[in-house]
Amino acid sequence: RASEGVEYRLRGRSLALSRDGSMVFLGPPAVYAYHPDGIQEQVRTAALEWKSDLRGSQWEPLTSQCVGAGRIRYIREGRTEFSQRITVVPAETEVRFLPSRNVHTGTIDFKGIGLAEIAILAPQGVSAENERVGGDQLRLVLSSTAQPPTDVNLLIRWPGRGEARLSLPFPAKRAWFET
Repeated sequence: RASEGVEYRLRGRSLALSRDGSMVFLGPPAVYAYHPDGIQEQVRTAALEWKSDLRGSQWEPLTSQCVGAGRIRYIREGRTEFSQRITVVPAETEVRFLPSRNVHTGTIDFKGIGLAEIAILAPQGVSAENERVGGDQLRLVLSSTAQPPTDVNLLIRWPGRGEARLSLPFPAKRAWFET
């Protein structure tokens, strides 16, 4: 078999937003094949497919419209050569954390995120106000009734296209010591 010993890796612009080091790709990544003889080549985008984690999703060509959590795969001669779970946000996405003077509130600005909806999954005691700023920017103003949490778990949904669960730092001014 020609594919023996070939290792596949993803390459693309990405953000590490969570403390756990998980990556979010800015737009669909490219797949590269690393051959045992040292040669590397990019897999043709036309040979890559995407399947969203949304219920009822089907495999489709990998395009810039593919967002959220899902699986990317490379099919060659009817066989799956490579498959990996990934999370993708629109390529233009920028995320800014804006602490306020009040330690119980802070803002997360999502620019270039498209027509997304955002909800808080956890923790308890954190509320959010969504504010659409222009067509592609969403401002999430977070408030905590108690001591602000270190992280907030968010669900970002692009209706009919995909959704992603992200754990982001709560945008509060704080000091901490690492040992």
